[in-house]
Amino acid sequence: MQNTVANNLQRAMRGGAPGTFSLVRSFAAIQELVNEGCFDDGQVEGLPVWALIYYCLRCGDYKAAFYCVQQAGSHLVDSYSAFFEDMAGNDGQVSESVSEVLRYQYRHVVASSEDSFKKAVFCLLGGCDIKEDFPEVVQTAEDYIWFKLGQVKTMPDGHELPMDILTYNHLQSLISQEYGETHYKATEQPFLYASMLLLTSQFEEAIEFLNRTSFLRPHAVHMALALAETGLLATSVPLQAPLLSLDENEPAPSKRLNLPRLVMTYCNKFSHSNLAEAINYFYFLRDLKDADGVNLFKLCCCDLALENKAFNVMFGMLNERGDRVFGVLDEFFSSEEDTKAIIRMVAEESEKKSCLEDAIFLFELCSDHENSLRLLNSMLGQILPQENKLGSVRERMESVAMMHKQRYHGKEINCSAPTASNFNLLCRLIEFFNHWHSKDFRKALEIISEVELLPKKPSEVEHYIAVFRQLSGDIMKNIPEVMLATMNILSAEYSRLKSNRVGSPTKHHAQEDLRQYGQAITAYSASLPYDMPGDTNAKMVQLMMTMN
Repeated sequence: MQNTVANNLQRAMRGGAPGTFSLVRSFAAIQELVNEGCFDDGQVEGLPVWALIYYCLRCGDYKAAFYCVQQAGSHLVDSYSAFFEDMAGNDGQVSESVSEVLRYQYRHVVASSEDSFKKAVFCLLGGCDIKEDFPEVVQTAEDYIWFKLGQVKTMPDGHELPMDILTYNHLQSLISQEYGETHYKATEQPFLYASMLLLTSQFEEAIEFLNRTSFLRPHAVHMALALAETGLLATSVPLQAPLLSLDENEPAPSKRLNLPRLVMTYCNKFSHSNLAEAINYFYFLRDLKDADGVNLFKLCCCDLALENKAFNVMFGMLNERGDRVFGVLDEFFSSEEDTKAIIRMVAEESEKKSCLEDAIFLFELCSDHENSLRLLNSMLGQILPQENKLGSVRERMESVAMMHKQRYHGKEINCSAPTASNFNLLCRLIEFFNHWHSKDFRKALEIISEVELLPKKPSEVEHYIAVFRQLSGDIMKNIPEVMLATMNILSAEYSRLKSNRVGSPTKHHAQEDLRQYGQAITAYSASLPYDMPGDTNAKMVQLMMTMN
């Protein structure tokens, strides 16, 4: 109104005391209402009284509307002064008793009037004739929403509303279902339709609508996050639910928005290039949980880490002392344990996906040394006898094992004694096979003697079979290769001594020791309670024969 008056000052002829009535009078003068249609109950300052009352109500000034009634003359004052005085004194609230009287008068008197402004005022205040839109009076979408919201009525609990009364849910259905996108030409006027939904508190449907248009999607996401933070957004929990869904426990047309799905879909386009920004968006999901009770912020961070594998950026890394250097995720938690809980989630998922090298690193990063060493032992057990070639899995795992060993040296770790013992034994066996492959037989024999896995004399066989039964599966399955490598070393050493033509008591004693060593291992191999590879015992016998 102010803009219209300011742009038409000559026609507005604004004057008198500043205020709502002065503004409305000038605005009505510009509309040239006197030359249009029929008007009831006279004029105020040359303008139709009901038009002035309507525009005062549209400005939200109920006292100005009451002033118009008072200025209209005794007929209007006698008939309606009490209604408007009651409304002006209650900040625009119309009591149910007054509404009943207005509805009665509308049905019996006003409905037949040709004054559209008078009919509109009665329908607005009395909440009657809800199907009438008064297009000659209510000319904009914003006016329409204001008018319909004014018609909305509620009843105390236990009272049923009459069929001809507009409820808030009915108004929402009117906008989103009866009129809908087609009526408002939503594809051509997206802001108009979105504003109609927003002004009727259909936030979820407005966000879903905006999200369908690429250039409006950022606004949809940010609006959703702001509404969720203030507790004004109805959200759905199951991640598999559609973006917009109905809730059978709520009155139509109430809907729920799948906020996690909206946020995760939006973040997909930049989560690879900007982890920190994606995590900032996921942080808004911190108060939501999935069907299993898992915090969605943590779940999203877990999925992001598994997809990007940028563990050092998200979670930090271990320094030379074995302490964790913080990553991006630590900025969102007051306690380091919260970050470690997410790291553990990622580690567990990595293990389920058989990404064991990732899991080993992550378990150690969250100080879960037990699981880190458990998986490392399993990996070492799979590649133990292999030759250490450049770029091989064995080379990587040996490097990981040596770093673990260096970090754990002299420190107390969160690990059971059997797991730590298995790890140390596997590290020694790595050294054994390295020396075996490099032909350093003397050093290899020293290591195999120190770890005490194989008997040196036939009399020790029973003892070492008992030792075998105590071994972990990661070590047990490598015993056949350990025996064959040791027997090959013994055979080679025996042949070396035998080729030396110079005889001496020392030489014969050494040969006898090697022969006894070989006999003990052969007997041990034949007696083990273990399904050996098919040709292991045959190879053992052949090697033993070379020492006879």
